[in-house]
Amino acid sequence: LEVLEAGGLLKNVMNGSFSPDGKLILEPVRDEKTGTLLTGIGGRRQGLELEMFQSLDRESLEKVSGQKIFLFHGMIEELKPKGLDGVKSVPLSLFPKGWSYYAGGHLHKRIQLPINTSTGSMLVYPGPLFPESFSELEELGHGSFVIVEDFVPKYVDVPSKKAHSITVDVTGLSPQEAVERVKNNAGEIRDCIVLIRLFGKLRGSRASQLPVVDLIRWCEDRGAFCVLRNTYGVLGDETTDVKIATGSVEDIERRVVEESKKGIFPEETTLTHSLLGMLSTERGDGETVTVFEGRIAREVEELARKMVWKR
Repeated sequence: LEVLEAGGLLKNVMNGSFSPDGKLILEPVRDEKTGTLLTGIGGRRQGLELEMFQSLDRESLEKVSGQKIFLFHGMIEELKPKGLDGVKSVPLSLFPKGWSYYAGGHLHKRIQLPINTSTGSMLVYPGPLFPESFSELEELGHGSFVIVEDFVPKYVDVPSKKAHSITVDVTGLSPQEAVERVKNNAGEIRDCIVLIRLFGKLRGSRASQLPVVDLIRWCEDRGAFCVLRNTYGVLGDETTDVKIATGSVEDIERRVVEESKKGIFPEETTLTHSLLGMLSTERGDGETVTVFEGRIAREVEELARKMVWKR
């Protein structure tokens, strides 16, 4: 942002300083053309923007008069998607009240949330310019952004190839029967982004025996623009079911480890949990890939030495 701002391409509206008592005091930037005031808090790795929201001097911002937009880049606690319980997020109570519009980023969903029904102020996530994953293509189909006139948001679609989903339950089918069922349910796929999702337990076969490459080639021969597949939900005879209850990510990991351990040595469970923790570490700000990988490798080696010493 600093480089782009220095080049005159944009203005970073996160402008402020910390008071002696640790309060973050933001100074809104005035748009010369409209007179609208803008400020906000940018995103940080691992949800560290939460700390900035917690120290924010909201009272001073709530006293600002006129048309004003608060920008942020992070996840909101009340809007957090399922499966992300352990991810740090910011509760709505930490946002300054009384602003005309709250412009959000980071969450790849299209959301309009009324904040104040009397004033009509809204919190808006515009969604991604283009879906970044298989599931997002299934859910969103295409990208979008938001144009705001008089603080009324209007979604604008970003044109792309049509996303065409084919979802098939392969339970009780052989690999070849599963492929035939996909073909029978394919429909018109020419010039489409084809999304093939398979799930269920195959009959008398391993999941690796699914001729996925042949299926992709079949779609391409019929003019598909691109073919993506998701077969993570396919089980075969080589799979042993692990039955666990739902819960937080940490609870699920703990139960999977307990039910999957081989009992090879006493510290197996401890080692597995430690490795999961190390390998889920994110790269720090300013840390290069090489330095990050080297740090993780050293931590794993140190853990291995400790475990060998115990044995």
